[in-house]
Amino acid sequence: MKKTLFKKELLVFVLFASIIFGCGDINEILKGKESEDIKGHIKFEIIQPEDERASSKKALAYYHYILAEIYSLKNDIEKSIESYKEAIKYDSNSSYLHFNLSSEYLKKGDVSKAISEIQEALAINPEYKEARILLGKIYSGLKKRDLAITQFKKVMDQSPEEIEPYLFLGTLYAEEKDYDNAILTFQKLLEKRPDSVEGVYYIGRIYLIMNLYNRAEEYFKKAIEISPDFEDALRGLGDIYMIRGDYEEAVKHYEKVLEINPHSNLIRERLGQIYLKKESLDEALKEYKIILESEPENLLTHKRLAFIYFKQGNYSEALKEFQIILAAQPKDTKIRYYKALLYEEMKKYDDALLELKEIIKINPNSVDSRLFMARIYKILNKVDDAIDILEELAKVDPKQSKGYFYLGIILSEEKKYNESVKNFKKAIELEPKNDKYHFNLGATYEKMGEFELSIHEMKKTIELNPNYANAHNYLGYMYVERGINLDESILIIKKALELEPENGYFVDSLGWAYFKKGWYEKALNELEKAVSLVPDDPVIRDHLGDIYFKLERKQEALNEWRKSLEIKPDNREVEKKLKNLEKVFEKANH
Repeated sequence: MKKTLFKKELLVFVLFASIIFGCGDINEILKGKESEDIKGHIKFEIIQPEDERASSKKALAYYHYILAEIYSLKNDIEKSIESYKEAIKYDSNSSYLHFNLSSEYLKKGDVSKAISEIQEALAINPEYKEARILLGKIYSGLKKRDLAITQFKKVMDQSPEEIEPYLFLGTLYAEEKDYDNAILTFQKLLEKRPDSVEGVYYIGRIYLIMNLYNRAEEYFKKAIEISPDFEDALRGLGDIYMIRGDYEEAVKHYEKVLEINPHSNLIRERLGQIYLKKESLDEALKEYKIILESEPENLLTHKRLAFIYFKQGNYSEALKEFQIILAAQPKDTKIRYYKALLYEEMKKYDDALLELKEIIKINPNSVDSRLFMARIYKILNKVDDAIDILEELAKVDPKQSKGYFYLGIILSEEKKYNESVKNFKKAIELEPKNDKYHFNLGATYEKMGEFELSIHEMKKTIELNPNYANAHNYLGYMYVERGINLDESILIIKKALELEPENGYFVDSLGWAYFKKGWYEKALNELEKAVSLVPDDPVIRDHLGDIYFKLERKQEALNEWRKSLEIKPDNREVEKKLKNLEKVFEKANH
């Protein structure tokens, strides 16, 4: 549609426009100035007379076009659409009007009508590149990628110097994971426009998606050479360094992005993640607090803050964050579970139980919540309640093994060994290759005096997991206690110490094996080390006392046995040894 008006029709238009704009705006238009509302949308030119009927139609088309533009600026989409339709009645061959009408339909969300109008525009003017690009974008949004690709290729054929179609086409190929064609498209763009920072950047982005980090880094750096403040490329480099674990470089590049765009919460989130990985909790806290200033309802950030406060031991602040999250998402069982963990740390066991019961209301099949409840009941010495909840778990989900396993542990602690063994066996039936299950069954057999059965389970544990240090130690210590296979026991215990060199209990086992072999000086070295690692264990103190006694260091033996009894006053055997030695000292003093 030519933007020209006949003098006579211009006067008609002015009369119409005066109703809409008011006299002040019309005066501005007639002076050659543009009113604020229509600035940049239309220009007027007075020309010589031509066919009056055609000129009149064009004037009316312009009139309705102006109305449509005004309504569009005022965001009155329905009236804008109606005005464009009226304009098209008077100028049906205007591709421009059809194109603008399509844009209004898009605002309304009526995609099918938008496509129809663009197709009308292209039927009138097949070389209307803006219309073709918009049609390509719409097809892309509808996931009709073949149709979108066709449109972008046509624009590239019609206007080889146009950048936008290359960018959209390359992006489409990348979304389809057709990375070769995507890179090829962007390279064609760079042949025409070597300084296209977007083209360089997108090649780097594709290489990053393909995990070709060195190539991605190369292109991101090229993009920054072209445009030093190009945010996306700086962020891309930061992402690469973050993936590589080079946190110092990642932070440096992310901070450059923040210098350019201080309001980038995406970058602050990235920095927060790095600081969390580095255990720099105060720095992470600072970044997430800044995010909350502009996004106070960002629940992910509230979660991050909650976990940071939890790790810092700031339980009251962590609790506040959990409560904010649950106010928005009351059925978030994961957050309720963490809130229960928080209450456990605060020793608010009743509150923890209330949260866990709420989880079970939301998800009756929650295994972990029932196991957690059993643990809390055990802490509160409500053993029967703990057993009840685990037995209930077996009914809720008879095919899960954990309930039987933890029930076995509690029953073993209660010295109900036969019932404990029964539950451990059920757990093993359901999960036969679980090393922990075999280990605990073996330990229970040992408490029952079933030595051979215990040995069998410990060996099975080691077979399933050769690095199970406790199983090596337990097996070796059982041999030592019985005074059998001592050379083998020393080798087995040394294997446990290879896995955990600073474990005081394992050092005690080795020292006790040396004691049984009669190697008292070697035993003394190990037992003194064991006491330094675990000073409050009554058995280790007892063993050290026995070695001192063998080495005729009776006063030191007396001291160790006394310390052992202080820790565990009801040990009759140690009490007996202590009394006998005290009598020896009494006789010597008389």
